[in-house]
Amino acid sequence: MRPSLRFYACALAICLALMGCSRGQRPGNAIQAPSADTATVNNNAPPAPPVVPVPSAFPVTTQPKLQAGLHWQTIAQDAARALASHLQRGQRCGFSHNPCRALYVAKAQEETEFSRAFVNALITALVQQGLIVSQDDNGALALHVDVQSVHFGRGAGLGAPLKSLAPGLWTTGGDGSRVDAPPGERSEIIVTLSALDGNRYAARSTNVYYVGNVDLSLYEQEICSLMRPCHNGKAVSPARKAPIPLIGDPTN
Repeated sequence: MRPSLRFYACALAICLALMGCSRGQRPGNAIQAPSADTATVNNNAPPAPPVVPVPSAFPVTTQPKLQAGLHWQTIAQDAARALASHLQRGQRCGFSHNPCRALYVAKAQEETEFSRAFVNALITALVQQGLIVSQDDNGALALHVDVQSVHFGRGAGLGAPLKSLAPGLWTTGGDGSRVDAPPGERSEIIVTLSALDGNRYAARSTNVYYVGNVDLSLYEQEICSLMRPCHNGKAVSPARKAPIPLIGDPTN
C-alpha cells in the first residue's frame, strides 16, 4: 500500500473511533445498550399503590355544651337574633312603616323535651326581637325547627390531646398523652332553623352543641303529653316505684 493510502486509511479509522466515543460507545464495540425508550415493559409487575390523602386534624376550637334549661333559652335567643337580622337585611324590613312578614313556627313532627322547650323559648325571643309571630300560617313565613342527634366513638372529635385537671375540667396535655374525652363530648345535636317562603328559603341557620350522654332522652325520646313519654305513638305511664321501708315503720 502506498504511503498516501496508508495515511488516509489511518485518518479514516481515527475519525470512526472518535464518532463512536461521542455516541457513548467504546471503541471496537458495535453493540449499543438499549435506551429507556426501547426498554422492555414487564406487564406482570404489580401496579403501584394509589396515593390517597393523609388524614389531618382540624384546628382546636370550642363548642358549647347544653347542661341546663337556661342553656336552651340562651341558644333560642341567639337563634332569634340571627334570624331577625337575616330577615331584616333580606326583606329590608323591621321599621315602623315596613314591618317584616309574620312568622308561623311549625311544631316538630316528633316533640321531645328539648324541641318543645326550644320552640317556646324561640317564639318568646322572636316576639322580643320585634317580629310578628302568627298562630296562623296563612300568608306567613313558615319557620321549621329540625333537631338531629349524632354520636361519635370514644374520644372522637378531639382536636388535641386532653388531660384532666379536676372533675369536669379538661386541658391540653403537655406531654402529648391522650386521655378519654368527657362522656358528654361524644354526643351532639345539630339544630337547624329554616324560614320558608313557599318553596324558597328566606332564612336559614345551623348550629352544633354538645350534650351529655345521660341527657340524651331529653333530645331523642318523643313525648305525647306534658307528663308522659311516647311508646309506638301511645302515651306510656311512668313505672311506679315500690315504697322504701323505713326503720320503725309500724306497717312493717
